[in-house]
Amino acid sequence: MGELALALKTELERNDIRHLVSVANGEGAALYFACREDPTFTVIDACREGEAVGIGAGIYLGGHRPLVSMENFGLYECLDTLRALPIDMGIPLLLLIGYTARPKPGSEEALRARLGNAATQASLAGRWTEPILDLAEIPHFLLETATDADALSRAVELADDRRGPVALLTEET
Repeated sequence: MGELALALKTELERNDIRHLVSVANGEGAALYFACREDPTFTVIDACREGEAVGIGAGIYLGGHRPLVSMENFGLYECLDTLRALPIDMGIPLLLLIGYTARPKPGSEEALRARLGNAATQASLAGRWTEPILDLAEIPHFLLETATDADALSRAVELADDRRGPVALLTEET
């Protein structure tokens, strides 16, 4: 298990978060498998991101706090569900968003080498992630290393204070 995944799992435990709702994504895979192997966690696989947000909202309304994991491509799929449930209904939902194609120096060239023609689409998705979260007024934290995992506790507090979703962005757990 990667250092960031281990640190995030520790933060989940510290915040009594024992439900992970996940749409398969490479960036959250290490945390997914770590939670799946731990009998104190309930891991729920969702087919689509809007479904994952709905399941997460239901878990919260049932008295538990979940973490909903998806990649940024999926964020775009579930914007209406985010608006309808955690935003309109005031549900403090935590999102772990895999930051595919995060813009940074050298990332365009690396994407082209890895994805060929699909790199343009992936690059666009990467560039849209933070602006879309900003437009939707969803606060977000960037997790790059294990030392950033404490942002999860700050995100829990912020989600509670604002009664809405908060996102944690990561390239890999």
